[in-house]
Amino acid sequence: MTERGRVDSTVTVVTRNRAHVLGHCLHALTNQSLDPARYEIVIVDDGSTDETPAVIAAVQREARCEVRAFRFPEHRGVSAARNLSIREARGDVIVFVDSDGLVPPSFLSTHLAAHRESPRPVICRGPIIATDSLHYPFAARWSLLDLNTSFFDTSNASVRREDLVRAGLFDEMLFHWEGIDVGLRLRRLGLRRVYRRNAPLYHYQSSVTGERLEGWLEKEEDRARSARRFFARHPTLEARLITSQTPLHRWLNGLQRGFGVVHAGNLLAWVERCRRWRIPALGRVLVGGVLTERYLSHLQLLGRDTPTQAPARLTPDGVQRQHDSDG
Repeated sequence: MTERGRVDSTVTVVTRNRAHVLGHCLHALTNQSLDPARYEIVIVDDGSTDETPAVIAAVQREARCEVRAFRFPEHRGVSAARNLSIREARGDVIVFVDSDGLVPPSFLSTHLAAHRESPRPVICRGPIIATDSLHYPFAARWSLLDLNTSFFDTSNASVRREDLVRAGLFDEMLFHWEGIDVGLRLRRLGLRRVYRRNAPLYHYQSSVTGERLEGWLEKEEDRARSARRFFARHPTLEARLITSQTPLHRWLNGLQRGFGVVHAGNLLAWVERCRRWRIPALGRVLVGGVLTERYLSHLQLLGRDTPTQAPARLTPDGVQRQHDSDG
């Protein structure tokens, strides 16, 4: 039986085949200014096939705080992994950090202070800033390309465990949009969001290569499939806007790609030009445009029909329970 309240906070990190960056992520989390006795880190390895287990074991040997690890032998998806971490959490406040994120030493203390200072349940969020350096991530500066208006984002957010349980945990049939889905349900429970600029997460983005681009494009097709289930759960104008299902979104995406001038076939060449011209931000815009075009095209191919079965909510013990309509 997991002992609740043993620590103030549980940091949950879900990872899969990110051994090259995971060590940097965990090093930052185990070297916080917060008293190590006040927090723990729960890592769930979602069926990695690289050196992830060895990286985790090395961190466990050296960490000042408690680091507990769980592993799925096969890939089950980020939602299932996050639900496991929540069920195993001993902390009252759950802090979500992506395994390719790096945080400054004051990160956890800032998140905990936001909950301590609020008279009512809240979601605390902080900036997510792109960086291309694992060794000097904090040199990156926020830009408009880092703007994120999501109510809840599992890259950098915290919420009390009891509120996550009340919301029904993560939908394990969603492999994308799962954080936004939970955020909408938390908002319906009456939680408000507080934003702390001094709790940034620096999101490591590797350079684009042909092999990586192919994998990213496949991920966009998966994102489109998950968007249909997400919209089935939240058939609202807000959800349609969130998932970019409007003619305006398609027009803006065309503009972003020069109305076909930039496409998957020549993207690498354009990114290299942007590097030579010393405008890497334009390269980020073009990469995002090509990936979004694949998402929108696949979403259109999938058609208008959506799943009819209502998603199930999970209890803290992982038992599925059919929920009533969210209304």
